Amino acid sequence: MRTILYKTHKAGGALAMLIVFSYMKQKGLLVENINPFIQLSIMYPASSFGSTVSDLDLAWCNVKEKTPINYFCHSLIALTRPAHRSWQTHSLIFVGGICSLLYSAMHLISQIYGESMSITLLRMMLIGFICGITSHLFLDSFTMMGIHILPGQMFSFVPHIEMFGTGSKWEDIVFKSLSIGIVLVLLFILKNI
Repeated sequence: MRTILYKTHKAGGALAMLIVFSYMKQKGLLVENINPFIQLSIMYPASSFGSTVSDLDLAWCNVKEKTPINYFCHSLIALTRPAHRSWQTHSLIFVGGICSLLYSAMHLISQIYGESMSITLLRMMLIGFICGITSHLFLDSFTMMGIHILPGQMFSFVPHIEMFGTGSKWEDIVFKSLSIGIVLVLLFILKNI
């Protein structure tokens, strides 16, 4: 995994999470008895993980963060024998399926155990993760390779020309734009907390 790609996905996950956090704050959806900065610090690591989980379809030697959870997820993904950016990891089916499965598990857990602080914190982590994994797919749709809408049906917002390739100047522009967006949304959040 190239470093710039990795940084771009991390920035995209952070921006998506900050936008969702800001929306939740504005709509009164944050947990009242937990400091908003604590909620933000719970959502961020999950978003960061989610922003690169789709790229665990790479060979293990190319995975930048060699953590136990990444190894476990990499091993699960490897069972499907995906090529990089295959429909198994870079499609609406994969992202929608993972998000639906995790949401259903969270709902089942809350039904069994009731609402508790632990369940609330898990829900916040889930929201962060969904922000990250969704941002990954969205950002990859702005590369010449694009993403799979369904198996065998590719989609890209940009033409299939080298200028929009991974690691190109285009990606540098996207990364810088995401970084500016992060600063602006953080300033907005700080102003309104």
